[in-house]
Amino acid sequence: MRKQWIFGIVMLLLCSFAFAYDSQIWEYSVNPCIGQTWENGTDLTISVLVKACPDNSKTYPPSNCSQVTSKVSIYTADTGLQINEDYWGNFYVSGTEFTYDNWNVNKTGTYGIRIVTKSDDAGDVGDIVDMNFTVDISPIVANTTNISNVVYGDCITEGGGSGGVSVPGSGGDAITAIMDEANEYGFGYTVMWIIIMLVVAIFIWIGAAEYGAISVGVIALVELIMLFIGVYLGFISWLVILFLGLLAAIVLGKKLYDLFNG
Repeated sequence: MRKQWIFGIVMLLLCSFAFAYDSQIWEYSVNPCIGQTWENGTDLTISVLVKACPDNSKTYPPSNCSQVTSKVSIYTADTGLQINEDYWGNFYVSGTEFTYDNWNVNKTGTYGIRIVTKSDDAGDVGDIVDMNFTVDISPIVANTTNISNVVYGDCITEGGGSGGVSVPGSGGDAITAIMDEANEYGFGYTVMWIIIMLVVAIFIWIGAAEYGAISVGVIALVELIMLFIGVYLGFISWLVILFLGLLAAIVLGKKLYDLFNG
């Protein structure tokens, strides 16, 4: 019974890591732009496009990605914190653009904007983007606007482009995040992936040992899947697959030759 539990846990962890993807801020916009001084009381709209896919440098159908959500706050470094969690309790298809426009810009000085995202699979692991903005110290005067300041619609700050926002500590998926961490200690991606494949094979062998020869087939299938996942995530070169394919063809050819000429 213990062996079966070990086998089940290993397979569950493998599937969880392989198909859980961190959320990433693909694009964002702030209206008015954060590079200029805002007029006190201006309207404010913050939009963020979030994805959680295997490789955020490519375009994937939503069905291949984790679902996402986000929240935004302003005055994050002040006691007057305003936070909008309209979408936070629910998850939406990857590629959803979230818009936040219910703000009361009534503070002077420089304060922060914080955008936070997460996916339904990877939990709280996701992107965080912080920005600062400045509000004019002058009070609001009816029907009068300081011409040196900006208001909603005058300019827009856009970030991210196509390919996601680069935020330290955020990866394209759970496996990549773990591998990036290992790489910091001098372990190459290919070596680490082969070690992981070996560990998984050992656990499967232990869990399926009581079934005899069937464990060999299970290991072969899982290792083949992991091999292609490694190629898909960029940890293993297609040349390795080609070499192994040629090697397998040679072994199979030798066995067939022996069978028909033995």
